[in-house]
Order: sequence, then structure tokens, then C-alpha cells
Amino acid sequence: MEFVERAGPCRAVEEALADVRAAVTSIVGIGGAGKTALATWAVLRAYYRRAFEFIVSVTAKDRELTATGITALQPGLTSFEALLNSILDVFGYPEYREHDVSAREREVRDLLASARSLLYVDNLETVDDARVIRFLDDLPVGTKAIVTSRLTTVRVSVHPLDLGPLTAEEVVQFIGSLGRVPGFSYVHNLATAERLRIGDAYDGIPLAIRWCLARSRSAAEALASAEGITTLDRRGEELLEFCFRRVLDGLPGDERAVLQVLSLFQRPLPAEALVAGTRLPHFRLLSATESLISDTLVQRLFDADQNDYCYGLLPITRSFVYGQVKREAQLEERTGNP
Repeated sequence: MEFVERAGPCRAVEEALADVRAAVTSIVGIGGAGKTALATWAVLRAYYRRAFEFIVSVTAKDRELTATGITALQPGLTSFEALLNSILDVFGYPEYREHDVSAREREVRDLLASARSLLYVDNLETVDDARVIRFLDDLPVGTKAIVTSRLTTVRVSVHPLDLGPLTAEEVVQFIGSLGRVPGFSYVHNLATAERLRIGDAYDGIPLAIRWCLARSRSAAEALASAEGITTLDRRGEELLEFCFRRVLDGLPGDERAVLQVLSLFQRPLPAEALVAGTRLPHFRLLSATESLISDTLVQRLFDADQNDYCYGLLPITRSFVYGQVKREAQLEERTGNP
């Protein structure tokens, strides 16, 4: 599958890497939004331009979604020690691996400070070692990093980039690019309007669109699968688990409450309704919604009739959250009348 260059995000990530005021470019978005593809594109561009003397690439990805379900992977980054060892290997000093952690960190910092260096850390949200975050928050001067995560993690000297869904034009282009992949040749039979229907059904999430097409053997089957996404089978539930589970599990209670209330309604809700439904003070509600918007989970829309902003969820985000709400006794009844 070829990388579909998205003009806005590609320009934004290159501007972020060139930002002299920030050490870390942080690409945030839900699972399957294309964070890894975008970051890899930017790192390869930097490599071919020789923008850095050393590039260290590590991934904490421990699973992937295929047409047959979620498959476990062996992550390369599991701890702070693993990050230090990867940097030492790239710089050509594997013998320093034998030093204690403090000595290794000093050596790594000296090496990074001595050359133009770029660290690429993929799937940062799966790393439980807080020392990795502290290290990225305090990089040696001149060192750059690009990280991908489903949640905002690095917070110091960071240039954030929220990766949203594909645009209509990008959906058409993305589905067309899959036609060159074995097993996907039938997508050429999908008219532009049909490609857009599939894109809309899956909220413009590249992985979800590809998952739908991988499970189908014809244009008609792909359209039927997209139209039935709200009545999920077991595999559909795996898609949502992959895209949203870790994000939801990592959210504070206020943000979780906002998502739960929004999932009960097909229409966007004003802040006043969310205050009533969540029983949160107004200032805490605003803080929660801002965080959810930055994590690309909630949309803020202007309602001309009410002359105010309202908040809503994309359809498959709502499907996942509402599925969790239904499993919690009395939660729907308690929050259903904001």
C-alpha cells in the first residue's frame, strides 16, 4: 500500500520538526488514524535530506489489526533502558550497554548533544515507564524527537499535531491506492460516491476503511459492510477495541463521563446539557471537553440556531462508547436526561 500524502498534515509535521522553539513533535490521534504512516514519512524525508546526523527509531507497538482480528507484536521499546540501548547502538557504542542506568543516560545525553539527532518513538502510549516521558521532556539542546501516541503524553517543549480523519478527497485517493494491493483490485469498481459512503461510515479513519475493504471480496460486499457498521458483529467489535480501548481506559473520570453522555445522543449537545448529564461543575466540564478535543475524540461544532458551540462524537466513536455504557448497570438511565 502506498502512502497517501495528505497535504495539510504533511506540511504541519514538517513545520513542527523545523520549529526551533520545540524539541518534540507529538502526533496525537485515535488508533488507525495514520499517525505512524505520517511520522514515518516525515522521518524518511529528513533522512533523504540529511537533516540529521543520527536518526534513532523505536516502536512500542504491541499489536496490529488485520482482517482476521487483533494480532500481538513484539515491541522494540519496553522500558527506559531499551530506549537508551537503542540510542547507543545507533551511535556505535554498544559496549556502554553494560554500564548502570545513570551512567548510560549520561553517555546518551552527551552523544545526543554532540550531533544533530532525531529520535522517532512510535506508539508512546503503550510505554508504562515514566522515565521515557521524563527523558523526552528534557532532551539535550539541539536534539529533536517525533512521537506518536493516542493520548497527549509529552508536555514540555512540544509542538502538538492532532491528526484528524481523512478528507473526502483523501478518502477517494486512499481507497484508490489500495487497488494496487493483492486482494483489493475490486476497489476500482467503487464509484467516487461509493468510496465516500465507505469513508463516512468509518469516520475517515484509514485503518478502519482498509479493514472494511480487506474483509470484503466485492464492491457490493464492502458497501454492505460499511452500511452495517452500527450493528457490529464480533469482528466489528475488534475494530473498535483496537481503535478506542486504550484511549478510553486511559481517560480521567471527567472526560469519560463526557463521552458517556455524548454517546447517548445522535445530535451534538450544548455545554449546559453536558453539565446536567455529567453533573460536573462548568469549569471542570470545559477542561474535560478541551482535552477530548485535543485527543480527537470529541468534535466542537457551532450551532447557528443556538448561537453557541455544541459537542458531539463521530459515529463509530459513539458506537464504541455506547457499547461500554450499555454494559454498566443504570449508567444509561442515570445520564440519559441532560
